[in-house]
Amino acid sequence: GNVSFTGTTVGSGSLLITCAGSWNSNEAFDPTNGSVTFDRIGPQTVTSTNGHFNNLTIAATSSVNVLVPLVVAGNLTVNGTLSTASPITVASGGQTTVNGTLATTSGLTVNNVLTVLGTLSTPNPLDANNTVTIQPQGTLDLGAGAHTFASSLTVTGTLIASGELVFDGNSSMSVSTAALVTLPDVSMTGTGTLMLSGSQPITI
Repeated sequence: GNVSFTGTTVGSGSLLITCAGSWNSNEAFDPTNGSVTFDRIGPQTVTSTNGHFNNLTIAATSSVNVLVPLVVAGNLTVNGTLSTASPITVASGGQTTVNGTLATTSGLTVNNVLTVLGTLSTPNPLDANNTVTIQPQGTLDLGAGAHTFASSLTVTGTLIASGELVFDGNSSMSVSTAALVTLPDVSMTGTGTLMLSGSQPITI
């Protein structure tokens, strides 16, 4: 059913919360531990004073629309559909895994390891501060603007980008491909080194 918080700030502790309805709160939900799973068969909505979660999972059957900025401190796992017109920020703990569809129109900042096996779409900037891997069945669809990468980018699936890829790391970075890849404008703003390699041509 629905999950609602009214009148007090709530921390989840180590609880595992499963929500099959809407998530509504006029107070902050600010967990330091625990996990929340949205598992309805069909659409779900998140409205809250903030969109803070520790570990967040979207089940394969669920389609979740988040109406506030989303902040995930631990693992973000998208097996179904997660969509929002607000920005998404994922902290450095855990992993971000997209098996289904993740779509945001206001930008995405990922500070942990990002693996795309489904479809990740953001017309506004992606800021990836750890390794990014696009698996053979995965698609990373980046729009116009500058998308930043601080570590390695491995492409064995599909990379679509109409803007600029900026490599801003201060250590070794790499682009490795096992699929045909056409990159948009590429620039380096960090002090690190960038290596291009792969079994298929890279066109810039």
